[in-house]
Amino acid sequence: MGRSKERLLLLGAAGTLGSAFQAILKGSDLVAWDKADLRLDHLDQIEPALRQVMPTVVINAAAFTQVDEAERHEDQARLINTEAVGELARVCAKRRAVMVQFSTDYVFDGMTSSGYDEDAVPHPLNAYGRTKLAGEHLLRSSGCEYLLVRTSRLFGHSGSPRSKKNFVAAMIELAQTDSTIEVVDDEIASPTYAPDLAAATLALLRKNERGIVHRTNHGSCTWFGWAQEIFAQLSKRVTLVPVPAWRFHRPARRPRFSELTSSRFPPLRPWPEALHDYLQVTNARS
Repeated sequence: MGRSKERLLLLGAAGTLGSAFQAILKGSDLVAWDKADLRLDHLDQIEPALRQVMPTVVINAAAFTQVDEAERHEDQARLINTEAVGELARVCAKRRAVMVQFSTDYVFDGMTSSGYDEDAVPHPLNAYGRTKLAGEHLLRSSGCEYLLVRTSRLFGHSGSPRSKKNFVAAMIELAQTDSTIEVVDDEIASPTYAPDLAAATLALLRKNERGIVHRTNHGSCTWFGWAQEIFAQLSKRVTLVPVPAWRFHRPARRPRFSELTSSRFPPLRPWPEALHDYLQVTNARS
């Protein structure tokens, strides 16, 4: 990662992305913390915690990611997605540590048919996107060295039983009790496998890349298209019914087309290949 004697602090270690980082970083000088170790909504704890660890790189894989809950609890989402990010960035600048922050396709409004690269102008539709974008602004204005990675539709394994099920796991579980499943077919983005994202992020760090980057698996699909691929790979007969997003009456508006493209780097491998690996690891085929 371009520096001698790297010491990494990983936040959100038990989540989907944090778990992927831990698997890759075994044997590294890594301090892996989850909510029990550092509450990001307690801003006054952040600087003493970083002073204790003295990291050269802070990887913040923690976030308030429940999109509909953010509409009901925007203050709490802002505390974690915005204010905590700003405080982490301030302390990283003070201690000359590099900060890695993750953001989302939901900072865009989806009013395009060609996707969004790193230079696209954000315009979020919901509280989650607003709080993540505000966190981006604080990071970029902090003066710290940073790598800001936007991604979408993350799936993978989590080390925490409290973590919300990813879309693939939710579909598989639903199919155990329902032979017919309604799935949204008018929202398009790119599924992203957490181990692929973690590996790609670490590769960027090793090359001393900085600034904003978009990293997703290659290709895009609707939720319905993703569900079709899941059950095709599982050779499982399930009746899927495509429905418009309004059918589910969710509190938060979602962008209709939020595929992330990159003007800086080639895409990661196609998402169906990554899905295959995820299903293999989970033994979901048996």
